[in-house]
Formats: sequence, structure tokens, C-alpha cells
Amino acid sequence: SGPLWPFVENVSQNCEKYWWTEILLLTGYKNEWRNCIQVTWYLTCDIFYFSCTPFVVILYLIDEKTCLMLMIFFIIGCTSYTWFLSKNNNLSASPFIQANIHSDQTSDNNSYNDIYFLPWTRANPYLIGVIFGMFYDYIGSSYRNFNFKFSSTLLLQGIGGLILIIFVFLPFDDIKNSDCSNVIDVNCENTNSNWSQSISSLYDSFSRLFFSIGLSLLSASWIWGCKDSLSKWFISLPIMSILGKLSYISYLTHVFFLNWYFMSQPSVIYYSRINLLIWWL
Repeated sequence: SGPLWPFVENVSQNCEKYWWTEILLLTGYKNEWRNCIQVTWYLTCDIFYFSCTPFVVILYLIDEKTCLMLMIFFIIGCTSYTWFLSKNNNLSASPFIQANIHSDQTSDNNSYNDIYFLPWTRANPYLIGVIFGMFYDYIGSSYRNFNFKFSSTLLLQGIGGLILIIFVFLPFDDIKNSDCSNVIDVNCENTNSNWSQSISSLYDSFSRLFFSIGLSLLSASWIWGCKDSLSKWFISLPIMSILGKLSYISYLTHVFFLNWYFMSQPSVIYYSRINLLIWWL
């Protein structure tokens, strides 16, 4: 009953027209296909990567070095293509500002969608995961009782955590002076960008890569960390397995709750601690 409910009509129309893309898990490939259940675009990426996995495993079993070189080649290709899209379309480093921030022309929002939704521009986390899996298999077969020392465990956690924090909060420096007073759809005009287009494009192309590296370092510290590691003990608790599955289910269902909560408000969304808490959760 809130003032934002009319926006749901567009979603309903897209569901009636493109329902088959949800069944076939194709919603991530075209903009108009993403406006039904919305979050299922991520399943498009998942099914794409899972479909490639058997061939990657077969190649790894045949020739480990060739498989490693191929993953590195794909990382370079994914990173370069993302940089080209960002640079060529003057895209911001922040997903919340999709307007062109470095010229007088409006950027192609479809290009930002390509960076955000398409499997081949989001592939770096998967590729880093494959390399980490190869490393895990090598350690397991060559050094069965391998464990990091306490100091090495802390170092890995510190470096990994620092990388995650940097690439999560770094874009704030670029968008903190954004002017969203004239918002059209979801786009803001950033007339006082602190970053050049080159820096924004570098962030767009390398952020997922380094985020995955940071997460891999944390994972290594938990898998091969010293026996006295508190974080390893905490992550190894049986309840964490349950919470991990629930977190993925929550991702697939959170958009329905958000739509109900925000679109039922009697006024346009405004800043409040409870609104930010609901959005963050």
C-alpha cells in the first residue's frame, strides 16, 4: 500500500513475458530478463560455472600446469574485458552511481549491467577458487599433516582481512561527494568525483580479483591454520555449516522481504537506522 508499490507492476509484466528465462536459468544474460525474480541472475552465473567445472577437472587430471595456465589466461581476459567496458563507457567504481561521472554525456547503463551480471565479467572469483582448489589438492596429496605456524596464521588472516576491507570500503572516497538530489530511477549524478576514470576502471576490473584473493588467504588460514587458532575453531563449529546454507537461501529470498518492507512504508524511503539495518541484513 506504500507509494513505491506501482514499481512492482513492471516486475509483474516482465514475469508474464519472460517466465521461461527463470526456468532455464538465463536471467543474467539480458537486461529485460533480469526484472522478474531479480536475484536469479546469480543462478545464471552459478549454472554457467558449474557447467564448466567438469571440463576444468578433466583438464586438471590430465595436465595440472596447463590447467593452471589456462585459469591465469582467463583471469587476464576477464580483467581486461571488464576494464575495457568500464573505460570505454566512463563507468563509476561504485554500483550505486551508474551515471557517467567523467564527461558531459550519460554512460550506457547496460554496460555497467554487463560488468555486474554477466558470467564472463564476474568469473575472477570462480577462477581464483579453481586455483585455490588446485592448491588444496596439491597440499593434501604432498603434505598430509601441513599446518601453518601461529605467526603465519595471524599474518594470513591480517593480510586477507585487510584486502577485503580495502576493496569493500575504498570506493567511498569516490562517492562521498555525490549529489543524489535529482535521482532518476536509481542513478545519481556525481559532479565532484575524486577519482579519475582510469582509477575507476582499475577498481572495476581488479576489485573482484583481489577480494577473492583476500578471501582465499583467510580460507587458507582456517584450513591449514595452527591448532590453537581461535578463528579456525570458530569457523569449524558444526553450526557454521548450517548457517552457510541458510545464508545462500537468505540471498535468494531477501529481495521479496525488502520489497515488502520498503514498498509498504507510508512514505518514500528515508534515512533511518532501522531502514539501513533492514537493508544491510
